[in-house]
Amino acid sequence: MKKIVMVLTAAVLLGFLVYQGSMAFFHAETQVGAKISAGSLGIDLIESTNETNAEKTENGYKFMSVLPGAEIKSSVHVENVKEHTLYVRVTATKYWEDGNGNKLPDADASLIKLVTKDPANWIIMDDAANSNSENVYFYYRKPMKSDEVSTNLMDAIQISPELKDTNYSTYQVHLSFDAEAVQSISGKDAVLSEWGAEIEFDENGNIISVED
Repeated sequence: MKKIVMVLTAAVLLGFLVYQGSMAFFHAETQVGAKISAGSLGIDLIESTNETNAEKTENGYKFMSVLPGAEIKSSVHVENVKEHTLYVRVTATKYWEDGNGNKLPDADASLIKLVTKDPANWIIMDDAANSNSENVYFYYRKPMKSDEVSTNLMDAIQISPELKDTNYSTYQVHLSFDAEAVQSISGKDAVLSEWGAEIEFDENGNIISVED
């Protein structure tokens, strides 16, 4: 079974996971970024890890000798750093690339797993198993008040233990996170305008359903 090296990086918008079978290891980097819908809104995406075998690098962390199917503990959450109450959506983009960085749209994106230990506060929309979609959408159910911190949208990354196709040994994996926010005062109309999604709320302003 192939050994894995994983590198995690918290930065802005773009990240890569690299799978190199000829070297018999797995190398990974993740990066996170945030967008705001108005200048007075502010959100931060925070990534952290407490892996005891993590080696600090210039751009993040490196994890050695990790087997396919093992969970690499790397958490991502959102913080509201300004004064407005917000609704938040995070988009994770994951897909395979060849060794030259060219996207491979037919490669199975569902083999790249994002693990959420406690998903109760998130509506997670992931259709990769059925449509090979590269995007996973995380809608935070609660309106986030100033200085509020969300629960983790991701607690770990996993490359599926079902990955047996030797063609993947030369592939790379792209993984990125992008957060967006709209003011809660505009609610349903703002979400539809900014995100193109139909949202239903309960009497407390919590999101109970999402339809793209």
